[in-house]
Amino acid sequence: MAVKKTIDEMMKTAAKPVKTFEEADRKRGGRPKKEEGHAKKNKITVYLDDEELEILKNGGKSIGLTVGLYLKASALKAAKDN
Repeated sequence: MAVKKTIDEMMKTAAKPVKTFEEADRKRGGRPKKEEGHAKKNKITVYLDDEELEILKNGGKSIGLTVGLYLKASALKAAKDN
């Protein structure tokens, strides 16, 4: 059988609300920002049909890369070879 708690007992164990902006900023989660110069800021969009996407998925899966990383590595290798 469950033990009933009084309101006072429940209030003692309740989380305390954040009261200031400094405390709210300090408790923010997530990944820290990258150092200056290490963050990538350029983006390229590529449109693929279903067959092309499947080819890239299979190629990336065979060496353990995502589609984006596989495409990037392949394009950089092809550019360096020329």
